[in-house]
Amino acid sequence: VFTALQSKVLNNLNAHSSPNTRATPGQPWVRGWDDNRGREGPHYGNQ
Repeated sequence: VFTALQSKVLNNLNAHSSPNTRATPGQPWVRGWDDNRGREGPHYGNQ
């Protein structure tokens, strides 16, 4: 079941998303969600 699901998801990704938007294998897949949280950024949210 997992193999079939993985194959379907990978086929959809290859068909509908740009390779530039994907994370490299072994790296965090959520990028940019905390870019604004520097030392002086807000403690909560992404504003």
